[in-house]
Amino acid sequence: MKAFFERKIEEIRREPEHVRLRYVWGAVAVVMVFLFLFWIMTLRDSFRSSDASDMQAIKDAIPSSAKDLEKKGQSIQQTVDGVKSLSGEGMTGTTRGDGR
Repeated sequence: MKAFFERKIEEIRREPEHVRLRYVWGAVAVVMVFLFLFWIMTLRDSFRSSDASDMQAIKDAIPSSAKDLEKKGQSIQQTVDGVKSLSGEGMTGTTRGDGR
């Protein structure tokens, strides 16, 4: 088998450059087809691996995330109200610090 490949490589080396380029592009196409098929098979397996337990974990995480967002929203609202009250108390109708 090794002798067959060595002989074939020597035959290809004796060919003109445009013929050798055809061999190169043919080999690239074959390798790409194998890689594409491998990718499709692993992609299909990755979709299969997301089972019901993964979906349940996601469903369980959504309510706690919503509660966290609600708490943060309330905290932001309190901060905004505090800033409004501070800016309302300290305003004298001027925009400059010298009282003019």
